[in-house]
Amino acid sequence: MPRKPAASAYHHGDLRRSLLAVAFDILKTKGPEALSLREVARAASVSHQAPYHHFPSRQHLLAALATEGFDDLASRLDEAQRQTQNLETIGQATGVAYVLFAAQNPERFRLMFGGEIGSRAPYPELVDASQRVFALLRRPFGTPPGSRPGRDDDGQVDQHPPASVVANVTAGQNPVVLTLWSTVHGLASLVVDGQVVLSGDALERAALATTQMVWLGVKQTLASAPTSVPTQQSRRPPS
Repeated sequence: MPRKPAASAYHHGDLRRSLLAVAFDILKTKGPEALSLREVARAASVSHQAPYHHFPSRQHLLAALATEGFDDLASRLDEAQRQTQNLETIGQATGVAYVLFAAQNPERFRLMFGGEIGSRAPYPELVDASQRVFALLRRPFGTPPGSRPGRDDDGQVDQHPPASVVANVTAGQNPVVLTLWSTVHGLASLVVDGQVVLSGDALERAALATTQMVWLGVKQTLASAPTSVPTQQSRRPPS
């Protein structure tokens, strides 16, 4: 009787999903430099050519892993924001969820925001996923929790993705959003890189305190800002 082939450690009913699971394991344990299509094929017990049916290149594989990361981060931000309807606490919950995601997924976080992938333009799914995250970062400042992340009030796709993904942040974008994002991303990066050693409740308290300080500064700035600035056209000429 012929011997049955050994069962693979991974279920291949959905080969793409299985390959991504293998790739994520390699990313977590060995880092992105160890990721190659050949190594993923070997670990998944498939032919060396099999991954190419789903990922034309290593960069496509990395982009898919980053897309999953942005999808996960978007889900966490959305869940955190829906726990409260208060504008200030929504902003604080957003910051805490962002930092905790980074601390729990350091290699994925580095891949999402680092330069390993290169230009994001060839990967529309990655661009779209990153847009959803930025839409959620903007949500406490005017986008109601019931609206669809990644789309404006007219249902059009949001054209303001994170600067590190598609374009530079311009002065025309909301400086309050940029302040919050810069602060929580900075803390997240310090934690991921081991420059700030915090975990568990201590990390959550630090993230909350950081976002609270940002909100205090934002409120003071808005309270002291003039309600309107006369334009050159609106000024009356001297008589």
